[in-house]
Amino acid sequence: MNKRLPEKLILVILLVSMLAAGSACGVTRVSASPVLPTSSLMVPAESAETGEVSESGQLPVSAASEQRSLTSVMPVAKDVVRADLMSGALSSEVYFTASDTRAMSNYMLGSMFVHSGKMLYGSKHTENGDPYFCRMKFTAGSKGMYVRETEMIESGVDVRYLTLYGDDLFYIRNDLETGASSVVRYSVSDDSAGSLKVLYNGTCDYLFLRSGRLYFTDGDNHLISMNTDGEEMKQILADKEVFFPYLISDDILLFQDDADGETLHLRQLSTGREIRISNVRSYEYILSGTDLFYSGVEDETDEYTDMRARLYRADLSSVLSEENLSSLSDANIGTERSELFMGTRFSINGDHLNASNYRTVPLGSWDTLSDNEYEAGYTSACQYVSESFEIFYDYNSEGLVDRVLFYEPSFKRSSYIELG
Repeated sequence: MNKRLPEKLILVILLVSMLAAGSACGVTRVSASPVLPTSSLMVPAESAETGEVSESGQLPVSAASEQRSLTSVMPVAKDVVRADLMSGALSSEVYFTASDTRAMSNYMLGSMFVHSGKMLYGSKHTENGDPYFCRMKFTAGSKGMYVRETEMIESGVDVRYLTLYGDDLFYIRNDLETGASSVVRYSVSDDSAGSLKVLYNGTCDYLFLRSGRLYFTDGDNHLISMNTDGEEMKQILADKEVFFPYLISDDILLFQDDADGETLHLRQLSTGREIRISNVRSYEYILSGTDLFYSGVEDETDEYTDMRARLYRADLSSVLSEENLSSLSDANIGTERSELFMGTRFSINGDHLNASNYRTVPLGSWDTLSDNEYEAGYTSACQYVSESFEIFYDYNSEGLVDRVLFYEPSFKRSSYIELG
């Protein structure tokens, strides 16, 4: 089950360009280190990977059908390997580059799109607001970007967590009529385009790729891993429900823990060691360098629909250092909080952050990012970031997608593409 917050949408005048927003405001120091649960450091007797899924579990199912489907990429975070100039030894630490951060931003946005060359894969909407899966050929002209051709691949489906790996596209497919979900592989190569295989048939969410393997959650919100052929399926963290799980290295998982007040946790898969790194209800989170940005709600009386979230920044450099990664342990985590309220949705693209309603600030001014319309909901939201352009949805008064906008940060120009 996807745990994104409900969104109240109202009709306002739609903006046609990215607006710089937020008045400068102070940063509040939250704590020197997060409040950890009594058993914040847990070391089970066995590895967290519990082995193969039994035959009675949900197994990959081949599906030959007339359905055709295609779309988007989420590059994976990589460990940075550096040389110790004094000893000549190699050490490994987690540090997210701009590319890694964009990938994580798109994952938190649901990995709605991906582009390769001049081809964009993702969903568009009919005039009734119904999504359909398609690929779009776009061109960047002197007056902005525009779509030259659109090919519908499949209608009646909602596709998310789109990942392109070589010539294969992986995504979660939700049938709008039956509500059934599955993990699907679709070939985008010229030789085998149209070849579709269902790798996993059953309730699933939060799909991502890491080191050539697919990870996703099942109907029990447990983390599952399998190879790109749908084989060698393993259950990860059978003892834990996870939301928004994301591997920031091959061994370190970052996720939201419902059982611990919807806070953020780090877990080392090889040892099972786990620490908590936030002490408020935390939702979308993005790592940039070793700084973790996340939206958090402090007031327990706030309902989800209030969207009264603030933006937080936690310095994870001490946790992600080589000595602590070798055996994950608690460390002093400096955490700061914005004084301004904002919606829970945000993204980071290079040197700037985006909020809803086309609000953006430089990364160094993260604490001024706000959505001053938070009480009324939002009428536009970022759906995809890349090095050269960003994609936004404009919503109408009924909460349906009204227009789709390309924005090019380097040129500070925007252009709308057709709806249907």
